[in-house]
Amino acid sequence: MNHQQTTLTAKNISKKLGGKPILKDISLNLIQSEIIALLGNSGCGKTTLLRIIAGLETPDQGTIHLSEKNITTLPPEKRNIGLVFQDFALFPHMSVKKNILYGLHNLPKKQRNTRTQEILKTTSLTEHQNKYPHQLSGGQQQRVALARALAPSPSLVLLDEPFSNLDASLRENLRKTVREILKKSHTPAIIVTHDQADADTVADRIITMTNQT
Repeated sequence: MNHQQTTLTAKNISKKLGGKPILKDISLNLIQSEIIALLGNSGCGKTTLLRIIAGLETPDQGTIHLSEKNITTLPPEKRNIGLVFQDFALFPHMSVKKNILYGLHNLPKKQRNTRTQEILKTTSLTEHQNKYPHQLSGGQQQRVALARALAPSPSLVLLDEPFSNLDASLRENLRKTVREILKKSHTPAIIVTHDQADADTVADRIITMTNQT
């Protein structure tokens, strides 16, 4: 592992939903600045694992450590994890800039504005900062969602099928853009996808998941 620092350790994660095993004894490590893809068909448990890491689901057994801190029972807002969903989940009544500012309410105002301008530049959104989501293309909206997730400088970013609502040509461009942005910000990430090309383009390492039944 090149003696790089481990950012995330998920150990022996198991989860049943409705009595059916979704995850059995799953373990993974993520090192600093690494991007991992969880690749698999629908129903293989990849999104459930992502939700457990995010704190949106509780594992039946197993532990999760982030930056050496046990976060297994912490609520999502205490985990310092950024989330990017397939539906973008932007606030339609807020400009791009305000969508990004929203996640920075803990910082003093001057720092909030400085950080917002930094992240707008990193994601090539500066010229769109005063636009509203409905004035943007799907790819631009997804970049705003990523910018908002990165703004608070999270320890980890989780992306759940981030390209699935986009057409083929847009997906191709955005995959490369997302990888560049994550690498530029030195943020480790886990992307969940059923698309081999998503995994190949964005990730440093691919973990293939299969159904547990």
